[in-house]
Amino acid sequence: MRGLSGMFANLPTAFVEKTGELDLPTVQTRISWLLDSGVHGFSTQLSAGEFAYLAIDERRALTTAVIRAVNGSRPVLVGVSGNSLRETVLLGKHAAELGASAVMAMPRSYYKLSDDEVVGMYESIGKEVPCPVGIYNNPFSTGVDISANLYRRIENVCNVVVTKDGAGDVYRLTEIRAKKTAMSYLCGTEYLSLASLLLGGDGCCNAINSVLPHQMLAIYRAVREGNIALALESFELMQPLFTFIRSHGVARTTKAAADILGRSFGPHRLPLQALPTDAIGNLRQILSIV
Repeated sequence: MRGLSGMFANLPTAFVEKTGELDLPTVQTRISWLLDSGVHGFSTQLSAGEFAYLAIDERRALTTAVIRAVNGSRPVLVGVSGNSLRETVLLGKHAAELGASAVMAMPRSYYKLSDDEVVGMYESIGKEVPCPVGIYNNPFSTGVDISANLYRRIENVCNVVVTKDGAGDVYRLTEIRAKKTAMSYLCGTEYLSLASLLLGGDGCCNAINSVLPHQMLAIYRAVREGNIALALESFELMQPLFTFIRSHGVARTTKAAADILGRSFGPHRLPLQALPTDAIGNLRQILSIV
């Protein structure tokens, strides 16, 4: 077991309905509830957090609100990926000053980065940001899939402590482990959560953990206790929801589910829009049985 483990609540970003501004009081309220639920950690400003539509001052304000609300009681992973390396470093320094457990960066660029460019990016972050670094592998958004070899190269140039891997390839975990990497592995793909845990993954970092923490924690606990039958039963109960997420997207599904369950994070920030009415009806039916 590595240093960072368990079920991390990947926080959606709350917005005010009428103005579209950040709703920091709601962020704090949801974190308080999640702390009581027993989640093992938090992440903010990853894909489900709609970070690409936030201004840099909003991102600083959100980082501040999340870290203060958690108040040192759990690890906090702060997404700092920006449109430029300079922006990423500035956001990383701010998160480090506030006590982030790690800054999460992905090779985000208009241009698809080469392996050497990816390594150079993480090396720069490691040199300039005074806290541990996390890798966010999200090839569907970046066009760059971080292989086991590339993970090892990155780990050689900076203090990598964790990855959230959303490549959708559960065997990547075994390839990474074979490279003798020291970082924690958090699965970033909901429907692979159980498989990842059974293969020795350290935990999961998903947006749905922010809305249905007890159900996801049940899967994690069952695996850790060696009760595979219970883990399978708990996972199968969630499977219709995971299938829905694959069709409709994690950001839209998570906010719609939060609305249905009375745990709203507010609207999306345009151009993202809410699920259509018929899809919300289907989701409501799924949530009635999980």
